[in-house]
Amino acid sequence: MALYLFMKKLLHSLNRTSWIILIIVSPLLLFPTPQRSLAMLVIPLLWVLNWVVSGKPLPNTPLNPALLLLMIMVLVSLWATYDVAISLPKISGIILGVGVYFAVVLGVDQRFGFWIAALFFVGLGLGVAALGVLGINWSALAKIYPLTGLVNNLTMRLAGLPGAETGINPNQVAGALTWVLPLLLTLGGFFVWRFRFVLKTIGKFWATLTACLLIISSFIVLAIFLLSQSRSAYLGLAFILPVMVSIILPKKHRKLSWFVFIGLTLILVLGVFLVTAWDVVHVWVSDGQITTNINSFIYHRFRSFRLQIWSRAIYSIRDVPFTGMGLNTFRQVVNVVYPFPLGPSDGDIAHAHNEFLQVALDLGIPGLIAFLAVNISAYWMLISAWQHAATTPIRFDTRDVVTSNQILDVSNPTLLTRAIVLGLGGGLTAHLVYGFIDAIAIGAKPGVIFWFLLGLISGVYRKVRLSSVIRGNSL
Repeated sequence: MALYLFMKKLLHSLNRTSWIILIIVSPLLLFPTPQRSLAMLVIPLLWVLNWVVSGKPLPNTPLNPALLLLMIMVLVSLWATYDVAISLPKISGIILGVGVYFAVVLGVDQRFGFWIAALFFVGLGLGVAALGVLGINWSALAKIYPLTGLVNNLTMRLAGLPGAETGINPNQVAGALTWVLPLLLTLGGFFVWRFRFVLKTIGKFWATLTACLLIISSFIVLAIFLLSQSRSAYLGLAFILPVMVSIILPKKHRKLSWFVFIGLTLILVLGVFLVTAWDVVHVWVSDGQITTNINSFIYHRFRSFRLQIWSRAIYSIRDVPFTGMGLNTFRQVVNVVYPFPLGPSDGDIAHAHNEFLQVALDLGIPGLIAFLAVNISAYWMLISAWQHAATTPIRFDTRDVVTSNQILDVSNPTLLTRAIVLGLGGGLTAHLVYGFIDAIAIGAKPGVIFWFLLGLISGVYRKVRLSSVIRGNSL
């Protein structure tokens, strides 16, 4: 009997920490096929563990139907691909990502689980930023003139990583950081803006430590984000920041929020354009032929590169609409079957520079439908959680009697809950904007952050929904 109780307690403990185990295993994606296979084996074992403990292998979330369709299309892609070995890295990345998603959902259900998961999430962002500093080939990066002097002082110290033998792609680094930055900025802003309240609620030590960590992490991640010189990531952040500012303005300033949104968007987008093409703008102004030079700029920046790639991707989707061509095969197939008419065809085109086109290429139109359903369901959960938090406002001043347990429990309708929801939604939106003109292919190594973000969104929604049911409300 004692052995049975011990084993039962051990299984429950392992199940509670299964998401941490999975996060520890996730770096195996960086290694060759045998280690990836080990990581893939851990995931079903953890699901079986949850089945034994709770009676069901996976938690119920709004994303489950879409994820089922997505995994079915992954199986279909095994039939469609011309070489399973080529597709295996991305397949293992998707399986690991789905495993991380469910593990994070289970982890957030635990006491203070969200904050532990959020700490890991921020750690992933800092890890990507550190890899970017060490692994980007800075000598070949000279897109933005004002940053050239800073970049020239950096050297690549990591080379030969699997899939990035010549250096980590800075656009991939910046695209991954778009998932993390909005949450960091909103939480950092909250702890600074309401520092006195937080100080009296959770104590001087923890309030100061948390605020310092958030500010330092935000500074590091933002600095690497800017140094990566990714125009598409810049546009994603430039779009979402005015949206977030307009949302947090009080209702009495709702009309003002529209002017703030439009004004900040125009300023930030214009700023991104001026910074990323300062040398071109200088030529336009100096020779006086602005209209002619703008047309030439658009042609060379887009027609000669992205429009060619997008057209090749559309041709490919038209040829294999239901199955796709298989994960990770576009880079090998495009130059052979769909050669580029307006440029050299000997370059390595890793993806379609559009995440939606890339998903359709990899998993067919049904896979694209599943991907869209995942994102739409995530927004639905965010809106539901936001509405719940907004219907029962708690004033954040010194007269409020709020315990540390209440402020740290994301199921409570507090201003902190709204900041969390806003940051999670901001990260999802910023990356989607980035995904229209660039891509982190589904199943790619940085994509683990996307699945982690979805896990946080589902976890917060489940806690808020449970709290609403207990209080007799409905979402």
